[in-house]
This record gives sequence, C-alpha cells and structure tokens, in this order.
Amino acid sequence: MKKMFLECKQAWLSAMAFVVMFVVSMEVLADVPLRRPISPERPMLLVHIDTWNYPDPERIIEMVPEDILPYVVFNISLSASDNVCADGYAVAGSWLKACAQKRAWAIVQCASGGHSRFSDHDLSVYEDYFRKYPNFLGWNFAEQFWGFGEEGTPSFLERLSLFGDILKICHRYGGYLVVSFTQAYYSADMMPIAYMKRNPEVNRLLTEHPEHFICCEKYTMQNGFFDIESNCLGAYLGGYAGNYGIRFDDCGWSPSDGNDATENDGDVYPFVKAAGAVPIMEHVMLTGQTVIDGPELIWTDVSREVGTSVTPDGYTRRNWDWFPQYVNIQMDEFRKVLDGTVRILSREEVIDRTKICLQNDINDGTFDSYLTPATLFDGLYRPDCDRDRADGVYNNSWLENKWWMKVSGRYPTIPQVYDLLDDTAKKLQVVKVSEYNTRWPNEAAKVAELNELFPQEYTGDIYAAHAENTWMTYNPYQYEDKITNGVRTRYTSARRASGVIPFLYNTADSISLDFSPYAMAVMKEYPDSVMLYMSNYRLSDDNNLTEAENVEDTVRIYGIVEEPVVTWFDRAAHRASEIKQIWKDGVLTLVVAHNGPVEITVKGKGEATDRQTEWTKARIEVPEIPSVYTGTLQYEAEFFDYKDIGACRTNG
Repeated sequence: MKKMFLECKQAWLSAMAFVVMFVVSMEVLADVPLRRPISPERPMLLVHIDTWNYPDPERIIEMVPEDILPYVVFNISLSASDNVCADGYAVAGSWLKACAQKRAWAIVQCASGGHSRFSDHDLSVYEDYFRKYPNFLGWNFAEQFWGFGEEGTPSFLERLSLFGDILKICHRYGGYLVVSFTQAYYSADMMPIAYMKRNPEVNRLLTEHPEHFICCEKYTMQNGFFDIESNCLGAYLGGYAGNYGIRFDDCGWSPSDGNDATENDGDVYPFVKAAGAVPIMEHVMLTGQTVIDGPELIWTDVSREVGTSVTPDGYTRRNWDWFPQYVNIQMDEFRKVLDGTVRILSREEVIDRTKICLQNDINDGTFDSYLTPATLFDGLYRPDCDRDRADGVYNNSWLENKWWMKVSGRYPTIPQVYDLLDDTAKKLQVVKVSEYNTRWPNEAAKVAELNELFPQEYTGDIYAAHAENTWMTYNPYQYEDKITNGVRTRYTSARRASGVIPFLYNTADSISLDFSPYAMAVMKEYPDSVMLYMSNYRLSDDNNLTEAENVEDTVRIYGIVEEPVVTWFDRAAHRASEIKQIWKDGVLTLVVAHNGPVEITVKGKGEATDRQTEWTKARIEVPEIPSVYTGTLQYEAEFFDYKDIGACRTNG
C-alpha cells in the first residue's frame, strides 16, 4: 500500500512538473524571433487606417509610395467611441484581412486612454490575431493616462496587468506592445517609470525581454513635453524598452483661447504645420527613435476622402488622398532617413552622446517618484518663459512647459531612468533624484557641471546639435509669449533666429544661418562640400489644401577659397523655390525663398587642416514582407464601386 502510494505520488509530481514545464515554455517558447525587427537600419513608419475617417484599407495601402511601403506598418486605429466603432473585433478582423491580402504589416490600436474596443480581462483576442494573421505585429495603446476607472473601463493598474499579459503573448509570437505617453504631471504615476515601480511582473518582463516594448512620446496635452521626453528616452536608454518612438499630435499646440486652430485663423493663434516637423526630425536624428507613429490628427493631417470618380465601366468609386502637409513634411522626412541623409543612432551611440542621466530612486508613491525635478531643464534647453520665476507668475514647472522646441542644442536631452539594466546603459553618469539638490544646490552649479561635459560648439539663438558630420538646426521660437494682467498668452511666433556654426569637417571656416519662424535645416558636412535639407512647409487655408507664400532663410558660408558650385532641387510637392546667390570676398550668401523641403548642395572648401575626416555612413535594410495569408477574406460593401443605387453608406 505504501509502495502504491509512493508510486502515485511520484506520478502526480511528474505530471505537475510537466504542467509547470508546459506553462513556463508557453512564456519563454524558444525566444521566437521578432516578426518584423525594428532597428536604426529598419525603421518603422506607422500609417493609420483610422475609423474616424471611414477609410478603405486597401486604397490606403495602395496610396503609399513604393519606396516607402516596405518600411510601413499600418496602424488599424479603432475609435474610443462606440459611435464610431461599436464592434472593434469585426473592424480589426476585416481590416487585418485586407492588409494580409496585400502582404502588408499591421498593428491594431485598440485603445485610446482607458477606453478599449477589447476586454482587459479576456486574453483570447490578443493571442488570436497572432495565430490567424502572419502580418500581425501587435497592439498599440494610445494616450494611456485618461479614462481609467470610469463606467466600463478598467483601473490603470488593471490595464498595467493586461500589459504584462500582452508582453507574454508578444514573446510567444515575436510581436510588440506599443504604448504612447502624454500628460506628465497629473498622470505622473502612469508614465514609463511607473511601469517598473507599480507592477513587479511588468518590471520582470521589461527587464528580461524589453525587445517587445515600444515606448512612444505623444504630444496630445499642452504641457510637460520635456518631462515626457525624458521619461520615454529613459525607458529606452535604461534598457527596459526595446525601441523608442514619437507620435506627434497637433493637439499639443497651445492657442491662447484653448480652441482648435487652423493656419489661417489669426484670432486663434493657429497651429503651424511646420512646427510638427521639428521634434520628429530632432528626436529621430539625435535620440535614436526608430518608430514614427502618425501624426495625429489623422483626418486633418494624414489622409482624407476626396470625393468620387466614375470608372470606365460606369461604376462610382470613392477616392482617397494624402493631405499635402503629410507628403511635404512627414513623408519627406522619412525619405531623408531612408536615403541616409539622417542616420538613426544606435542605442549605444545615443548613450555615448547623452553621457548623463537622472535616476529616480524615490519610492514613496508621491509625484516625486515619477516626475523629473522641477528645475532639471532650467538654464539648459528650456525657454525662460516656460520656467518658474521669482515674480510668481508661474508656479508649476511641468504645466508651464508649453514649448516642445529647445532653445539650445548644446545639451542633449537628459533621460530619467528607473535603473540601468546592462553594461551599455551603465556607461551613463548617474545623478540620483534623492541627491539632486545636494549635487546641484543652484542652477549655476548644474550648468557649470554640464558645460564641462558639453563644450560650446556654436553661437547665436538658433538650436544646433550634431551627431558626427550631421547637424540638426532650427528656429526655436515656438510662441511669442506675453504676460497681460498676470495671464500668460501665446501667439504664433514672428521672431527670426540666427547662429554661426564653425565647421568640423568642411575645410572652410564656418556657416551662418538666419531662419524665418519655424524653419529647420539638416546640414551634412563633408571636406569639400555642404548639403542642406531645409524645410518650412506652411499652409494658408483651413482646409489644409492651399500652400502659403514662400518664406526667406539666409545661409552664409565663410572662408571658401574659390567660387563654389551651388545646385538645388525642390522635394515632394510644393511651390518652386527661388535661390539667390551672392559670392564676394570668400563669402557665399544664399537667400532661399521656399515653402516646404528644398535640398541644396554647395561644392566648396577652404584651407583649414584641423578637420575631422571620419563619420559613419547610414545603412538601411529592406524589411521582409509577411508570409502569404491563406485564411478567410472579407469584403465590405461600403468599399465597393457601385452604380444604380441612390447613395452609398460610407460608415457601415
């Protein structure tokens, strides 16, 4: 009897061991390769197919130019509203099939804030799509700071628990969880650093397998931009986000009266489309962002329905097109990544360039546990009008941070980290939040230490920063800030900015840039030439169709030994640029009248010998396309060509 008992016990233990092994294997499952790896060599552009504008998925896919298409992942964006998307499962399934038929990669944005089209507790759907669709890459959760704990929504901690479950599923299938962060102050405990502090299982998963997590900064709210950037960059550099991205949203523009704005509405101090070009290019180029999501708002900035046409056989067809700003800004910027003009730095290169980080070692659950110190960016790249002042006009550093543009490129973005998880991350010098005031008792002490780390490389009031031979430059004046009766108001900027950059690679002396408002330029130096990619795309009507007049920017190159050869061409689709050349006494002056991107090459050199000669060339790889889909297809009537019917319902 005893022997039988022992044999039964042994059999039971063996069975339990098998169950444990099976459960564990479901999580670790042989480190399944990522379905579509993301890296500086294989960046990702997320193009939205958004329920808000009732798009035809196949037509949106077909619109993407062939040179960009291999790098595009289509974001099937479901609304947070039952009125627009009552059945997320039906919509996502149908549109995933359309993408699969085209062998196009896709991701599903199931949630905005706490509201989601899918349950936070039924995990079957999150795994089901991976099993069914070889082109499916994972889940995108936008704006994870609002709408939690309302009727029909989970608490934030329940959502965070769901993220842990999704990360396990992503590990089993080689997928991604994408989360975009905004509202740094009131929702500080929902920022990336909180993921490590508030959920031990998420902490473990992000520590062991960060490759499945994409951390994106988002510009929906009208404050706290530097804190959001610092937290998201810290997740990437610290080692608990495999990739870092940006989701620009013109909702972050801050008109004084709080209303939505259009470019020709002077009474509302309108959003200037060119202002959205700057953070994307700056962060992709200098902080290693490999994912560009959006931008928002999709139905005003990306794609739109443009009426109908009649086919040769007499059917009526619904048509779509891109907004001109999407073609002239985001799409053209992405092309400059693909052609190697802008090289995305590796994580290690960003760490080497950044040099220092803030480690938040406060664990008492207060705001201090999550926010960067109030004065961290003061005296560095924060504009004076955004910061606390002795007169008491502003009293909240995070809420008063209304500018996303930086007034100086001398200092790299300072990341806030939870921990440094690998040897690469540990190259960063650490300043602990608990020791912040001791180490830097005043602003002068902080600036003096950082000046030692980051020597001055240019003069003037432009923003200028470089990685090797490539410079990012722009006019940093986002607003005209005025105080009237103690109230801060913000007007569209009319200020020019100028600066002088001594050459590091070209053998001439220096280059000066005089920029109109919202102008930016990427400059590449070579020993015998300089290339400038200049952009300042403006619109003049509230339908986002009519281009504004050209603006003028002035470039001067000093110390060229003989008259240079200047060539240029206009990029994308916009009015023709006009460039006036003046050559006198070794100085080349270019007066550039343009709207939108123009590329200028100056073949010229000087006599300097103390120049750098080595730089890293960009290397772009074409990602693999998904496997052939052999499952069921689905066709929706509202996307058909039609005739002999009175009307077509476009939002079926």
